[in-house]
Amino acid sequence: MKDMQLCKVDLTSQPDFSTLIQILSPHAPFSLHILGGILNARPRTGKLQSGEYPNTSAWTSKPLGSIDAASDLYCALIYSALTHQFHLFCSAESSVGPATRTAEIHVQDTIEAVLDLARVHAPAYDSELILGGDTGSPAVRRESDPAMVIIAAVHEKWHACLRSRSAAQYATARYVLPPGSCNTSTVGLPGELVVSAIQESDIERVRGTSHIPRPEEYYLTRSGCSVCLRPKGGAGKAIAWALVHADGGIGALYVDARYRRKGLAQTVIKELVKKLNFSNDPGMDGSSLAVGDDDTGGGALGWHWMDVDVGNEGATAFYDSFEGCRRGWICHWTYIGVW
Repeated sequence: MKDMQLCKVDLTSQPDFSTLIQILSPHAPFSLHILGGILNARPRTGKLQSGEYPNTSAWTSKPLGSIDAASDLYCALIYSALTHQFHLFCSAESSVGPATRTAEIHVQDTIEAVLDLARVHAPAYDSELILGGDTGSPAVRRESDPAMVIIAAVHEKWHACLRSRSAAQYATARYVLPPGSCNTSTVGLPGELVVSAIQESDIERVRGTSHIPRPEEYYLTRSGCSVCLRPKGGAGKAIAWALVHADGGIGALYVDARYRRKGLAQTVIKELVKKLNFSNDPGMDGSSLAVGDDDTGGGALGWHWMDVDVGNEGATAFYDSFEGCRRGWICHWTYIGVW
């Protein structure tokens, strides 16, 4: 392997920002977690524009201005301080067939460059989670545990070439909802329930239903892009909810056991899709946002996506039957030791 120097992308620069969007957009849905991780790092306003992204950094494996999105082999990365995770995309992910050895080497070189970055800036990029316990689920990393980085949602094409380098890998199935594929006009809500967002008073309950230990502060950042169903009345306790994670994917879907088999999970997802549809929202000047030039909502570019733990039969059956939803590929949350 050769030494690779990652090329920092200046998200405050409109030329850099626009170029990054331009080289990633043709590769949707494979590049969505990079686009979504940028766009969901701050409150969405509808416009695809540069600006301050205090919780997100971005790099490419080649100089940004030299990349031909249609033909070049390249990687793009982001790091989210909200989740303490890197996200990796390689342009070869959108090509048909297995990975070539050339593409595998490029991904391996990119990962080694990430580790070099983590060593130089330790502990800034250290993960907060490890995989441990009887279930192999994520757990909070202790100070005595060795430093490692998390490369989130690594495409299945790179599973084999990164296996020997990884301390652990955690598999999920990626489901995608293409723009316009979900009919939100069919949303039905029982008369005794109302739609709201997740509130601060709900967070301990929401945290308690997730197998991933996220801090309260994280859920507070996601409240504005969440949907929660509760009985009518200000004191109504949350009974069903979902939110958009910091990478743009829909997650944390839950329905209280007493309210299941009433279609509320479908209702929550459709209400969230409807809430995040910007395509008909007016622009800053009162005109309609132009599809293709602006952010039409969703996790990114009007798309939605969800990650389901491999082996979670209930969630798999739900998304397999959800209108417009299709199963894409396997992702691996990849934990790699820094030293």
